[in-house]
Amino acid sequence: MKLNLGCGYRKLDGYVNVDKYPEYEPDLLMDLEHTPWSFEDNEVEEVAFHYSLEKIGRDNEVFYAVMKELYRVCKHDAGIEIFTPHPRHDNFIGDPRNVRVISPVVMECFSKQLNQQWKEAGWVNAPLGLQLNIDFDIVKYDLTLEQKYFQLHQGGQLSKSDLVELINERNNIVKECQLHMKVIKN
Repeated sequence: MKLNLGCGYRKLDGYVNVDKYPEYEPDLLMDLEHTPWSFEDNEVEEVAFHYSLEKIGRDNEVFYAVMKELYRVCKHDAGIEIFTPHPRHDNFIGDPRNVRVISPVVMECFSKQLNQQWKEAGWVNAPLGLQLNIDFDIVKYDLTLEQKYFQLHQGGQLSKSDLVELINERNNIVKECQLHMKVIKN
């Protein structure tokens, strides 16, 4: 089974399109913040969160429950694709529905391997994978630049190090973050 969670009007063929708002006419009407979800353990092989995960779980405990449910329903090696506006872009800042930053740094907190490394190094990073007994691995992530900065970088007028510096200092450089993760189960 493949799930498109928080689908809105963006339906995906071959997926069960899920949303809590009936006006989107999803395949399954369901509020993801209410757990447990109506799926069996290890039933899901692929999940898409396209501009939706950042709208879920204003309260940490609700967000953790969502992540635990996601882990429960997914098979080992299930793929999870997350598209989200960059937290320092007006598309994130200007949407009052956005309640949570989703970034590689945030999602790394759900990796048991990284959690163990942090523990051994004595770092104070949030070991949520170990605490919640869930395990997700970031396979890759891509950043989509605003067109102006993309063109400057492609044209050689903006080096990679200059670009990184701008991203760290200014808003509206990166438009979107795309994370590709997988579920790790023994």
